[in-house]
Amino acid sequence: MLDADVPGWWGGLGLPGLADVHVHFLPERMERRVWHHFEHGGPLVGEGWDIHYRVPPEERVARLRALGVRRFTALAYAHRPGMASSLNEWTLDFARRTPGCVPTATFFPEPGVLGYVRLAVDAGARVFKVHLQVGAFDPRDTELDDV
Repeated sequence: MLDADVPGWWGGLGLPGLADVHVHFLPERMERRVWHHFEHGGPLVGEGWDIHYRVPPEERVARLRALGVRRFTALAYAHRPGMASSLNEWTLDFARRTPGCVPTATFFPEPGVLGYVRLAVDAGARVFKVHLQVGAFDPRDTELDDV
C-alpha cells in the first residue's frame, strides 16, 4: 500500500482516522545515530534498512496527519543507564508542543528508576517504551519491581 492509499483504506472501513503506536521521534543527535545504525546494519538488524522518512520531525508529523493519523507516539527508549530521565524530558516536551502526540516515556533498571518514572507519569506520560533486546536487560531485574 502506498501512502496515498492509506486515507481511502481507513475511510473505507468507516474509521475516523488512525492511531499509530509505533512511531519514533528522538532528540536530533540520537536520531542521527539511530538512523546510521539502521542503515548500516549490525547484529540486531542484519544487512541494514532503508530510512523511508528521513525528513525533519515537522515534515514527519505532517506526513502522519496526511495519512489520517490522529494520535501517535514518540517512543524513545533507554539502552543504557543514565539516559532515560533526559529522554523522558525530551519526549514529554515533544508531546506538549506537538498536537496528536501521546505523551511517552521510558525506563531502565537503574538506581532512581522509580523516581523518574513517577515524574514522567505526573507530567502526563501515558505510554512507556522499553526495548529488552537493545537494552540487554531482564525485565525481572529487581530494580524494576516497584516500577
